[in-house]
Amino acid sequence: MNNDWYQGFYTTYFDIDATFFSGKKFLDVGCGPRGSLEWAKASVERVCVDPLARKYGLFGVGAHEMVYVNSGVEDMPFPDDSFDVVATINNLDHVTDADMAMDEIARVLRPGGTLLMIVEVHPTPTPCEPQTFDWKLTNQLVARGFVVEKEWHTETYPKCKCGSKSCGTASMVDCPIFDVSDPTPRDGFLGARLRKQT
Repeated sequence: MNNDWYQGFYTTYFDIDATFFSGKKFLDVGCGPRGSLEWAKASVERVCVDPLARKYGLFGVGAHEMVYVNSGVEDMPFPDDSFDVVATINNLDHVTDADMAMDEIARVLRPGGTLLMIVEVHPTPTPCEPQTFDWKLTNQLVARGFVVEKEWHTETYPKCKCGSKSCGTASMVDCPIFDVSDPTPRDGFLGARLRKQT
């Protein structure tokens, strides 16, 4: 399977190019089994932390040129300041404890490092997505020592459709800006590129 299509999630969406990751230690939180960082060959270290990583062996992750670590984001087995870049792409709403997750992300990211975040904002929790966030989520990261460099909000289904279904994470570029003047509870995506202050 070719995994190069992942590159846009980590570059185009955040207004950076692949050279940004050159020489950096790169952590992907909740990456799944499909080699999300295979494209980032110029990074000196590519790590995935996922509570299902042990099971991903069934999907052939051993062939990937990245390390899979079986752990939840709430208690990662890495020293402080371990990574230059941390990405959390459409998974923060899936965690057990969002505050612990954000604390751990801040802990393992080095001062001056970059956090790339895309999260689904939905008004109702589900068994798979127990966390609900509002559009001010980045304020919680600012309180943890981050500076917002870029932030955007987009609509999802039903205001934006990709064929007959929801656009999912692709709505970050394929759907209109979220209309905050419309008070109707509905789903959307929040994207942000943040820097951890030194």
